[in-house]
This record gives sequence, C-alpha cells and structure tokens, in this order.
Amino acid sequence: IAGDLTQAYVAPPPYPAKVSLVTRSFVFLNLKSAQHPAALIVFDRVTARKPGFYKSWLLHSVDEPLVRAGVISIEQTRDGYNGRLVNHTLLPSAENREIATVGGPGREFWVDGRNYPQSYDKPKDHDPGAWRVEVSPKGRAATDLFLNVMQVMDAKGGPEPLAARLLDQGEMVGAAVADRAVFF
Repeated sequence: IAGDLTQAYVAPPPYPAKVSLVTRSFVFLNLKSAQHPAALIVFDRVTARKPGFYKSWLLHSVDEPLVRAGVISIEQTRDGYNGRLVNHTLLPSAENREIATVGGPGREFWVDGRNYPQSYDKPKDHDPGAWRVEVSPKGRAATDLFLNVMQVMDAKGGPEPLAARLLDQGEMVGAAVADRAVFF
C-alpha cells in the first residue's frame, strides 16, 4: 500500500505550508511461522519546504516503550494480554538518528512543553495511550527517509525478534527480514 499524504500535513491559511511532499508505503510480510508470523515494513519520505524544518516519525503506545540501539519494544502483559511489538528503525541511520520517548503520568499528551489531557470520560475498556516514541534525524535536510520494520510476538515465553537490516542500493532503499527483501 502506498499513498501521498502531503495534504494531511498542510495547515490551513494563514499558516505557511511546511512540507512539499509526504509519502508512506507499507509492505506486510506473511512469514508463515508460528514464532514470527509477520513483519510490517513502513517507509516514509518527507520533503520540507525549508531544510531547517524539524521532522519526526511517531509511534504511539499505551505502555512505556523501551529503546535500545535503534530497536523499540513495547509490551502489554496486563489484564490477560501477552503481546510485544518490536520496531527496528533502519532510517535515519544510527549516526544521524535521535530516538526519544515522551509520556507517562502528566505527560500523556505532551506537545511543545504542555500536556493536553483528554477532556472526555473514557470507558473502562478504553486504552487512550500514554506514550509515544519520536524518531528524528539529527541533521537537517530538505528530504528525510524513515524506514521501520515492525514485528509482533508473545511477550512472555515469546521468541527474540528476527534481525532486520537496511538494504541501500542508491536510488532504492529497503529492508531484509527473515528470508525476504523489500525495496522502495
């Protein structure tokens, strides 16, 4: 699946447009394995109108994410759940990447130094999210690429995630996971 999301990131007048192009492509891989059933590869290309504009890729979660060496893990093991999402960030590259976690009590909906808590009464079975991960390039460029490989598995008693690696062929970039390779 691929789409042009540019208009979703263009603010209405009188605000100036900050982007000239935002595209997202997804590839779902059925790995046909009980231990590692699937992987989702997400590729974003963001071109700003000015190279100095800050860009970030967001991943929201209910529970606090753990970040280690470009790998983001989120587990949900309360109330009978036993799930883990593991995200390998391949782009921006490790030397040009910052990964920050934002959230927790009093910072669930933190934006620009302020919390914007939900204003409605939530049902007991509603998980609104309390955390997010922000992946950003350290350097500023007109165009930035974001490439992430996501896997789901059991948290308790589950396997280690499969390795994911960047494939860079100049005009094309991609990811390798299990016995598959995907290029964009």
